[in-house]
Amino acid sequence: MTILGARPAVGKSSVLLKIARQAAQQGKQVLFVSLEMSAQQIGARILSANSGLNGGRLISGQALSDADCDVLARGVELSGLDGTANLSLLVQPGLTIEELRQEILGRDDVDMLVLDYIQLMRTKQRTNSDFERLGVVSRGLKQIALEADLPVLTAAQVRRQGNGGTLRAPGMDELRGSGDLEQDADNVALIHRVESADDSVLQGKGYTARHSGLFEGMQMCGKQLLTIEVAKQRQGCTGRAWVIFDPGRMRFTDPGGANA
Repeated sequence: MTILGARPAVGKSSVLLKIARQAAQQGKQVLFVSLEMSAQQIGARILSANSGLNGGRLISGQALSDADCDVLARGVELSGLDGTANLSLLVQPGLTIEELRQEILGRDDVDMLVLDYIQLMRTKQRTNSDFERLGVVSRGLKQIALEADLPVLTAAQVRRQGNGGTLRAPGMDELRGSGDLEQDADNVALIHRVESADDSVLQGKGYTARHSGLFEGMQMCGKQLLTIEVAKQRQGCTGRAWVIFDPGRMRFTDPGGANA
């Protein structure tokens, strides 16, 4: 069970979908459970990533030029060749952890479960608070991972910083709602969008002059510099990776220039 945590509007759903698509491209049957986005929104993100066309234009219905239509057609073609057929969607707001367990154990065609995101999942059990509800959901996801013998990847919100607080990367203790999330997870990775005043990252381990130059150039073209901090891993080491994110086209690139 792996938790991918981030503050709101940082890009955790995009990272989650990218990981799901990468697994599908490698031949894994991936079930992507969305409690927030519609199937149309997810499809638009995939088309944007494959075509390079700005996703905002697809969603808004803005008129496309002939050249744009050619690019979009190529994206549709790629969507049939990039393993997307191995990616199935379950879009069901209000889904309970008990219903999800029944769905997974009743199927034999799921190699990986991806959930967006854990704080939105419900339970049929009576609980007295969100803290208790999230504890039940967290233990339920861990049970699914063990019973079905498959990897479970879920996004989780991290608490917002208070007004006037020092800008810094989040820690595991900031996962919203329950300490059970940190305890139950085998792995925890935390996404952080780097800002110019972010001393916790810009003065931290692994930051180089190369990252500084990238940071300045990216802001001019609407891209973002993200860090993905592996804060917990039961069977391995922890550490930090740097990623360039283009939110308009839902694409990720490593700082070395290779498409991620």
